Parts: sequence; C-alpha cells; structure tokens
Amino acid sequence: MRVTLLYAGLFINSVSLQGGLLDSPIWQVLPSILWFALAVIALVLLRKALMQLLEILLWRVRMGSAIKMASLEIGQAIIADQDFVSGANVLYSDVQPDQGDRRFRQRESYYLPNRNLQLVHRVAPSKNPNYAYDVLIYLVPHVGTDASLVSVKQVEYYCGRGWQNSIFTITDRGHSFQIALSTRGPFVCTAEIHFTDGEVVTIGRYIDAEMVGITPVVTEPS
Repeated sequence: MRVTLLYAGLFINSVSLQGGLLDSPIWQVLPSILWFALAVIALVLLRKALMQLLEILLWRVRMGSAIKMASLEIGQAIIADQDFVSGANVLYSDVQPDQGDRRFRQRESYYLPNRNLQLVHRVAPSKNPNYAYDVLIYLVPHVGTDASLVSVKQVEYYCGRGWQNSIFTITDRGHSFQIALSTRGPFVCTAEIHFTDGEVVTIGRYIDAEMVGITPVVTEPS
C-alpha cells in the first residue's frame, strides 16, 4: 500500500511539473484534485487502523491516562492522593433488616461454591502503544477462612473473541494462577477452577480500569 501511495504521489508531482506546458485551467487544478483523491483513498485503506487508534485515544482520555503524541502531551488526570467521595453524608431512601437471612444466604452463595477463592485483578496504563491497559488477573483465598490454593490444580481463563476465542490454561500455583493481558477497554473474564479432587467451578469478574489512577504499576501479587 505504501508503494501504491508513493507512485500516486510521483504521478501527481509529474502532473504539477507539466503545468507550465499545459495552460488549460483544468490542468492547473488537477494536482489539487489528485492529492485530495489520494487522501480519501488513504483514509479508506487505513480506516480500520485509524478507528482503533481513535478508540484507544478516547479511552485513555476518558480514564485520565497520560497521552503523548509528538509535541502534544496530556498529563494523567487521576492522581493517587485524590479525595474520594465519602458515604458519610449519603441519604438512603430506605434501610431495612434482612428478614430471614435471605440476602445473607444469597451473599454466601458467592463464597461457598468456589471454596472461598475469588478472582481479582490489577490494572495499569499499557506499556504497549497498541493497547490502553495491562491487566493482571489471578486467584486469592478469602481472608478469614481456611481457603487455600493448594486444592487448585489449574485455572482456565476465557476473555472472549478479542483474544481469538482462546482458553488460557494456567498451572502456576506459586504465582496465584495469574495471567497477564493487554486490552483496549473493559471486558468480562471467566475462570474455570479445576480442583485436585476433580471438581470444576466457574467464576467471573468484570475487568475494569476504574482503579488505574490508584494502581500505578502492574506487579505480581505478594
């Protein structure tokens, strides 16, 4: 495609050079018309790449990430020491007791089936210019329980068609079955936890970037 555009440019320049010989008004404006047509063709051929670039830029601006393009530089809008909105002055429309422990039992269903193992993630602005964020996803045992990663054999992650519909199998228990990905925006990740006794449980998590200003770097979980 670059060769095609180069030849087109040379052709336009040759037309411009012949302008002195051809005094007709149409020949005088022809180079400008050809340059405009070339620009339109380039936009059509590169529209997918340009749309991806625009999507990345818009997402970075929305999330407050730093942006630097040639002489244009926009600093990060979110800072770690920002004042968070406190819930102390929130006016609730209603507060009522949990009759019969219905909501308590419902909440417990998020812990017990997966043996108190939870899917968590960390996120930071991507070091890859083609993506917006780098994400680290891994398992943690729920605090205050006897949950342990010792009972886990492997974890199979699935993040959708954006990753070519692939299922990633992780067996590294020493690093909490972590997987590192790069993304242009938020997505849902599902994880099939394969326990050593043969049981398989599927849990999911919405991988967002809301905490990107608080988490400056992606590191291994301690």
